[in-house]
Amino acid sequence: MIKIGGLVGLALAAVHVSIVSAQSLVAVKTQVEPTQSAVPSSTTAFETPRCAEIAAMGVEYKPLGNACEFAISRNTLPNFICQETMSRSARGSSREEWKPVDIVTATAMYVSGAGDRYSNFTINGLPVESLAGSSGWNSLALFGSQLTTIFLPETKTDFRFDRKMPGNQGSTAVFDFRFKRENNFTFKRGALRPGLSGSIFVNAETGDLERAESYASELDPKGNLTSYKSTLEYRATAISDLGNILVPAAGSVEVCFTNGVCDRNVLSFQGCRKFGSESRIIPNPAQ
Repeated sequence: MIKIGGLVGLALAAVHVSIVSAQSLVAVKTQVEPTQSAVPSSTTAFETPRCAEIAAMGVEYKPLGNACEFAISRNTLPNFICQETMSRSARGSSREEWKPVDIVTATAMYVSGAGDRYSNFTINGLPVESLAGSSGWNSLALFGSQLTTIFLPETKTDFRFDRKMPGNQGSTAVFDFRFKRENNFTFKRGALRPGLSGSIFVNAETGDLERAESYASELDPKGNLTSYKSTLEYRATAISDLGNILVPAAGSVEVCFTNGVCDRNVLSFQGCRKFGSESRIIPNPAQ
């Protein structure tokens, strides 16, 4: 069964992220397990009540219920770690070309029941303790936070089945979503706490997440952001001792400000592997 881990998270504001100290990370030889259908049968009970509620909205919603189950169930999400690369660029207005700013790398970890954590930062190849005060937009939390927030019951997200279309592996079910800013209690960076809308693309046969697109439908009117949008692609990756895990593979984030300046980050994730409970993780104090 493909598990979904480290799912759609947004990063929206300058983030001060702490360093992971004395990590004990073990990379072992990859063993690829056969991929099995992840869609529960009609007789399978969903562990999470919110996911069961979504699946019960109609037969076409069962793949979305399955994606929900893996996004928010603490028993199905493994602890794993990936290397993230973030190429940052900016422009002074929508009529200008994008100009490179820098290239950021970081170790991105997904901790079951705790979300994303980041460490080992570099900017243009030079180690730094954090990204606070650096140029460009910090979009690190796309690694895992966004999808979890979308499916949490307290977010009260409204889901609508949109269509079914041909995909790379069978057919893809597309679901639109929307939640209000007032119900966003978990996805926030600094003073920014948006309401989000967008689309979730799920394999209709297996229930595996393929793509997530989001944009800010509600922003703080007193803030300095005028727009936000993100896209994240997912790919099954063989991780030793865990099997095939669906993890972020590539994505992009674009934000614009009241002064007309826009920032864009292009993201990629590589070298995903399992890490053990002995690793010491220092939470981000800004979260």
